[in-house]
Amino acid sequence: PDKHKRSNGSGRLTLLFLGLICDAKGIFDLLNVIEDGKNDFSDRIRLLVGGNGETERLKNYINNNGTNEIVEFLGWVNGEKKSAALNNSDVFVLPSYAEGLPISILEAMSYGKAIIATEVGGVPEIVRRNENGILVEPGNLGQIRQAILKLLDQKDLVSKYGSVSEKIVRKYLPDEVLKNLENIYKSLLQ
Repeated sequence: PDKHKRSNGSGRLTLLFLGLICDAKGIFDLLNVIEDGKNDFSDRIRLLVGGNGETERLKNYINNNGTNEIVEFLGWVNGEKKSAALNNSDVFVLPSYAEGLPISILEAMSYGKAIIATEVGGVPEIVRRNENGILVEPGNLGQIRQAILKLLDQKDLVSKYGSVSEKIVRKYLPDEVLKNLENIYKSLLQ
C-alpha cells in the first residue's frame, strides 16, 4: 500500500467500490440501497465507484435517481488514482454474488479499511464477521443498508475494523507469500 494522509475533510463516511460494473458484483444493489435511503444518507455518506464494464448504465442510474450528491463515479482507476481512492475512503464495499479470494478486498485491507462484503467464496477467510468487517448475504439490500448504518452510527468500529484488516492481510502480502513459497520449495528439494 501507498498510504497517505486523507485529503478530503468532508466528515462523511466514505465508501469505496472498485471492480467490474455489473450486476454480478452487486454494485447496482449498493446503488439501490443508497437511492432508497437517500434521506438517511444525504450529507452522511459518500460512495466512490471505480471500475469498468457497464459504465453508461451506472452513470445513467446515478443521474436518473438523483444520487449524484452521494455517488461519484471515478472511472477506471489504477496507480496513483487507485491509491488516492483507497487513502480517501473509510469502508470498502464489495456486495458480489460470487468470488474466489478478491484481490480488491486484500488491497483495501492493506490500506486499513473496514469491509462490507458478501459471504461468498473465500471472502469469509479474510473478512471476519464483526472483527474487520460485516458480512451480508448476496442480494440482501436490507443487510447492506444495516451494515452501512451500523458503521455510520458506530464510527469507532471503522477504525477498529481497519486495524484488524491490516493484521489479517499481512500473510497475503508479497513478502510473506514469497517466504512461504521458498519454504515449500526448500522442503521439496530435501
